[in-house]
Amino acid sequence: MVTRIVLDPGHGGWDPGAVANGITEKDYQLAIGLRLRDALLARYDDVEVRMTRETDASVDPAGMSLPPGTARLARELQARVNIANGWPDSVLISLHNDAAGDSRARGGTIYVYGPQSWVAAVAPDGKINHRAPRSYQLAQAMEPIFREMLAKHGIPCNGTKAGDFQVLRNTAGRAVLVEAFFSTSPLDAAAAKTEAFKADLTDAYCRMIAAALGLREKAPATTNPRPVRVVLPSGKVITGELRDSHTWIEVGGVWCPLRAWAELLGFEVLWDNNGPTATVRLPK
Repeated sequence: MVTRIVLDPGHGGWDPGAVANGITEKDYQLAIGLRLRDALLARYDDVEVRMTRETDASVDPAGMSLPPGTARLARELQARVNIANGWPDSVLISLHNDAAGDSRARGGTIYVYGPQSWVAAVAPDGKINHRAPRSYQLAQAMEPIFREMLAKHGIPCNGTKAGDFQVLRNTAGRAVLVEAFFSTSPLDAAAAKTEAFKADLTDAYCRMIAAALGLREKAPATTNPRPVRVVLPSGKVITGELRDSHTWIEVGGVWCPLRAWAELLGFEVLWDNNGPTATVRLPK
């Protein structure tokens, strides 16, 4: 079954989004969105990705005929919603960074649809994205990975909150909006501008989406895999593959690095070039 993902880099074209501390939201989020699209397609099987925009352009050029203001913005946001609603069973991930008048405001936040008074898993009207709390469950699967990545760079995580945003309110399917950091915070912005943060944010988004949607990671590509005899602790012998100096085995239909799998289960791996053979056993 193919998983459909719509990535929505916030703002664009006439709408710069938040501009602070050397970060223009529309540019930053487009760059992250393009990286994320490529990473998802490279890392996971059975995934299709569509972007609401791939350049610094409005998604609804016709809206430019309207004067700047609420009506133009509403048309622009609805054009993004229409992309998701027009692609059945897709999941919308809207990418943003936050801003505030107080430079002390910090952190990343995951939003799902709900009125501002909503504080529990289900909104007072019993709806999140108009159905059961599917988007909340999506966000909860994402949050631990998001929190860990932000902490690595000294940025707090504000958890999952309800937001009455048009892209969440009007999307028929599951949808989340992620504010990665506050660009108006000098501390957040300094971290966010580093290449290390951008790489980690892209990786975290990949893993967040994979965890939420149950994506299956691809086996690493290799030109000339070599068969490896693998002896399991039970004595059973299976055939793995040597790829780029690492042994991989198939577990439940998914290719995993042998050593990482074995050590996770409390075993060690002994290597013998004769064969070659990898023996998995309890440490002595």
